[in-house]
Amino acid sequence: AFYKSLGLGEAGSVALLLRDGALLARFPALPNAPDDVSLATVFREQVARQAFGTAEIEVSLDQVRRIMSFRHISEYDLIVAVTESSDTVLAPWRRAAVAAALAVAATLSIFLALLIFSLRELNAHAGAEEVLRENFELLDRIFETTHFCLVYLDRDLNFVRVNRAYGDACGYPPEYFPGKNHFDLY
Repeated sequence: AFYKSLGLGEAGSVALLLRDGALLARFPALPNAPDDVSLATVFREQVARQAFGTAEIEVSLDQVRRIMSFRHISEYDLIVAVTESSDTVLAPWRRAAVAAALAVAATLSIFLALLIFSLRELNAHAGAEEVLRENFELLDRIFETTHFCLVYLDRDLNFVRVNRAYGDACGYPPEYFPGKNHFDLY
């Protein structure tokens, strides 16, 4: 009951060892587990040399990668080691990392879509402005060079522009007409 109250995951364990690597107890019990871990690399390089620490290990008996934390209890010449599967420990971090990555990807996708849309709009407007400018230049050349009377009126029949031929035919310079209503003059 005590070991179950620790809340370890399915691949978690608690072990009590002597300082020399002899295994006194392990919960849950692992069939075919060695009684002595002193020859294990992690024991020789970390557990035997440090008062406490954490390491990632893979137990050859069940092929599960675990994160192990240990602490020496010097008054009793014991070592307590607690393990949990790497997947269990890292699962919340992985979920958060995936969620953050998806949020960043979505944000970047929206930004990229807006950028592409904006560039297309700018190109469309730039092209339309160029066509409009060319049309105004053509209209100016026609107004300036033709000998026929040309009048440009708005929808209320106000003069917007007249060419020199029209002004000469009416006896006024072309600058006289813009803003005046056709029916007010004639």
